[in-house]
Amino acid sequence: MLSRLKVFIKMYKDDLFVIAAGAGMLYFATLDRELAWFWNSAGFVILFWGIATLCMNVRSGNNQQ
Repeated sequence: MLSRLKVFIKMYKDDLFVIAAGAGMLYFATLDRELAWFWNSAGFVILFWGIATLCMNVRSGNNQQ
């Protein structure tokens, strides 16, 4: 089970990094009240972009090695 997770992370590490970056921006929006609108909008866009590309790559079976 753990080895399958490692393979999945290795294959789709770029998409998972984009998802983590979007989540990080959403977290940063809670820390910076003056620019929270910017971090929220950028975070949601990047988070959805990462989820969409991950879903497309998993469906197509595109290996990103």
